[in-house]
Amino acid sequence: MRRRCAAASPAFHIKLYVPFARPGLRLLHKCCGLFYVNSYVKPKFLTHDAARIASYTADPLITRPIAVNMLLELHDTAKRIVADAAAITVPTQLLISGADWVVHRGPQDQFFDRLGATRKERVVLPGFYHDTLGERDRAQALASLRAFVLREFDAPGPRVSLADADRSGPFHD
Repeated sequence: MRRRCAAASPAFHIKLYVPFARPGLRLLHKCCGLFYVNSYVKPKFLTHDAARIASYTADPLITRPIAVNMLLELHDTAKRIVADAAAITVPTQLLISGADWVVHRGPQDQFFDRLGATRKERVVLPGFYHDTLGERDRAQALASLRAFVLREFDAPGPRVSLADADRSGPFHD
């Protein structure tokens, strides 16, 4: 079986524009229980594609409120994925939107640097917003993704020894 990984603008660290938002949300969640916060993300911050912006705006299933537990658990899970990226040994392509208003780039670069894959590729798309594969100029991102998929599925899968996998990573360095 051939396994590969491609990720487009992964949300490893969502930008929250209020100082101390995460600690404050954790405290309020602990004291008050479940509540919802409104997302600042508007369609115009996701893509330059006017038709896609109109589609997001008109879609009744896309709502601004997000449950605080979902937001906090997404953050915690993303931190674990970045910290444990060495365990990911399949060939991986990471597409990074260069003008992303939604997520921070630093954790994406850390994830890439920590990947355990011997074959990995980082593609930075200058000027792209968060919806990488739905951007106005998405042909550029899709061409990179297509080339990766065709190249990697034509190549034999890398042999990776996991004999010492439990002895490496952020908890054993």
